Amino acid sequence: MIKILVFVAILCLAIFLGPYLTDSQGFVHIATDHYILNTSLTFAIIAIVIFAAIIALIIKLIASVYKVPKLTLGFLSQRHKNKIKNLLEEAAIAYTEGNYLRAVSLIEKAGPKQSLPISIIFIMANSAFNIGDTNKAKDYLDFVIKNHKDAKIAALVVKSQLNLKLDNVVAAKSYLDEIQGSYQSKFIKQLQYQCLVKKGDIEALYHDSAHFVAQKVISPQQQRQIYLDYINYRLSNAKTTFDLRAIYKKFSAADKIDTSIICPFIEKLVAIGDLSYAKKLTLKLLKENPSNEIYDCIAKWDMAVPGILEILEEKANENLIASQVNVPLLKALGNLELQEGKYVSAREHFEKALELLKTKELYLMLAKTLSMQQQYAKANEYFMLASKM
Repeated sequence: MIKILVFVAILCLAIFLGPYLTDSQGFVHIATDHYILNTSLTFAIIAIVIFAAIIALIIKLIASVYKVPKLTLGFLSQRHKNKIKNLLEEAAIAYTEGNYLRAVSLIEKAGPKQSLPISIIFIMANSAFNIGDTNKAKDYLDFVIKNHKDAKIAALVVKSQLNLKLDNVVAAKSYLDEIQGSYQSKFIKQLQYQCLVKKGDIEALYHDSAHFVAQKVISPQQQRQIYLDYINYRLSNAKTTFDLRAIYKKFSAADKIDTSIICPFIEKLVAIGDLSYAKKLTLKLLKENPSNEIYDCIAKWDMAVPGILEILEEKANENLIASQVNVPLLKALGNLELQEGKYVSAREHFEKALELLKTKELYLMLAKTLSMQQQYAKANEYFMLASKM
């Protein structure tokens, strides 16, 4: 504006000085149908400048009046934005405090999901889920997946997490499968692990356990337990000797002398009738690492394996005093004698064991022995004692 005024001032000065310097002010002759106007050039130019200035002033005034609504709208718009910002901040605080119902209410007041930041949409989905509105949670997460490609993985992870909380394992795993290959993290591995645990997929847990350990989702001790559960699962489903031999091939050298693994394996061998292989493995254990766990294992056999009773009798005779107070050994001797029809000695061993430790298992074994001796009244007495334990 100042530049324009300076320009006008210089122009006026030139108009005044120019004619005087040339000794000729000049004149302007304007003729119309009814009027003739004669005036000096100086006056005409001054009039034009004044007229132009008046026009400019009017235009500026109109523009100023026109700008007033815009300023008002801008103020109102900024005020609305501040209000929305405050609502979203309060919603985030409510979510952090666990006040999910308030969080949902505040976010709904803030506007439609199309206008919300991604972070608030996730807060809305989680809050809606926590108040039991699963449809609303799904709606907001589906909106993210459809309209925000950069947040799609995050939305799939949240959907998987929420479905896991509902025990909807199939849906939870399907969302994780969509992510497979495109992104991996410890948290996603944790969700995958939880899916397999809730699904009870022992084989998948076993095959993926090394990856879970590498991601520090589980400890080596947990991996070991998964391995033991897998072996027990395979044993429970084994139908033939071939199945059992395939399982045995998976055993390490340590597994083959670990009673928590090899004893259930031998029990299964006996159960399906592979007595020769059961004998071979049992003799190896009794020779290299005799223990009460092995004796407990033998006490569970539902048939006698040839040659094992004689080995146990030798073990008992090696230390008669110790053998008389070794309950697992007494049970093992009694069980094999029961299976071989040696009821008198079986009864003696069970009665000695019961003097040391009264258990339901021993009462039942003694009752069964007495039944085989046709002492039904006495047998019934021990069956009753077992039922009370």
